[in-house]
Amino acid sequence: MQNFNKNDIYIVTGASSGIGAKIVELLNDNGATIVAIARNESKMIAIRKQCSYPENIFIEINDLVSDITNLPEYIKNLKDKYGKFKGIVHSAGIIDFTPLRMLDPKRIKEVFDINFYVPIMLTKGFSDKRCNVGEGASIVFISSIAAKTCEKAMLAYSSSKAALIAAAKVISRELSSQKIRVNTLCPGDIETEMTKKLEEMRIGHTNKYPWGYGKTEDVANFVMYLLSEESRWITGQVYTIDCGSI
Repeated sequence: MQNFNKNDIYIVTGASSGIGAKIVELLNDNGATIVAIARNESKMIAIRKQCSYPENIFIEINDLVSDITNLPEYIKNLKDKYGKFKGIVHSAGIIDFTPLRMLDPKRIKEVFDINFYVPIMLTKGFSDKRCNVGEGASIVFISSIAAKTCEKAMLAYSSSKAALIAAAKVISRELSSQKIRVNTLCPGDIETEMTKKLEEMRIGHTNKYPWGYGKTEDVANFVMYLLSEESRWITGQVYTIDCGSI
């Protein structure tokens, strides 16, 4: 099991539900301090109350797409408030099912804003040497197997997640001199509040996963490893978590 301490400060986006909430829980259980960014304050307060060390969870309510250009400055402000960060996990995102015949530039931009532009601009801020601890710091992007399977009606979503994979690889090269690790996870269908409402996700997927749909902890445990010192020699990698479906 990975062990952290309260001086290890991590940013987690999309922290109020699904994978992000589970990452917050596991990091907290293992002693880390978390700056949890989300839009839903009531959910975030409830999650913090359930955690082992609620005093080590700091809630930041922010709709990240509202001012993408200034996200690097936002990270600097968070650093001034909480201290230098040891890692950031990009878990915020949206799923989209829009067939090509109905797709327009506005919808594509909406998907790319949260799935691609937000994590990239947050990472730009995090990469500032004044904002991270340097050697040992870790960045984890949550992409999706949709970037590889490219199923119908998922053009915008799959494209945004594929772009994230490519960007993470480039960033891993650029930050190697700072010894900051950058890795990407591509989960399959994970049971969350959001995906349970999307029957489109389940159509044709009944037999896709031999052990059933994934749980949030299946992804969060891998994130924990990538944030920890146990993965000190791993960077620039893309890992698929899909029960062998592809």
